[in-house]
Amino acid sequence: MSITRAEHFVNFTAWVTVTTTACFLAAQALLLGAFLVNGDEGISDTWVGYTSATTTIAALAISLVALAVAVWAAARGVRHRFAWLMRYEFLVLVVLVALSELFVFE
Repeated sequence: MSITRAEHFVNFTAWVTVTTTACFLAAQALLLGAFLVNGDEGISDTWVGYTSATTTIAALAISLVALAVAVWAAARGVRHRFAWLMRYEFLVLVVLVALSELFVFE
């Protein structure tokens, strides 16, 4: 059974999404650790804060592309085991960023 070009594209996008999720979670764990150790001075205007902000922006952009690919793949009937991650990651990231801005980074 051969894999079509669309399935290759969805597979690549899914693995990029999984990798992005892992990087985002690692950056947020680093941010949380620095915040717990040094408080606000540990994350504001340091490499930890910049790393977290850059990773968050990149994760939002990549997850938006993954959402578009997941919708396109669903319309074409292409199935993938990480399709749920591709569909919901952008929405979860937007909610997490909104909640963190509301309650943590006032």
